Amino acid sequence: MSSDQQCQFVERRPGEWYIVLEDYHAPKNSWNWLEHAKAHGPFETLQQADDYLRSVGNPGATQAIDHEWFTEMDQTTYGQLFEKAERPVGPGGPFSRPW
Repeated sequence: MSSDQQCQFVERRPGEWYIVLEDYHAPKNSWNWLEHAKAHGPFETLQQADDYLRSVGNPGATQAIDHEWFTEMDQTTYGQLFEKAERPVGPGGPFSRPW
């Protein structure tokens, strides 16, 4: 079942992917959902990030942002998320589900 959270796969640098996932208890319809999000990564490929997402939650729909597109976006907000990103540690990772 989908948790109806916002989710993006973001390629910060070529071959460096992150998952940006809206917090489960974030206020709905907030002005900027990124203010209520957590990053996970980095991953070497989009497929690795997608596989890992299954252990973290089921947001429903996702959006993939490649490096070229990312360079046109707000580097400050994403930079802050990436600096605090939860690092994956093997298959499934050590993180509990947010629900």
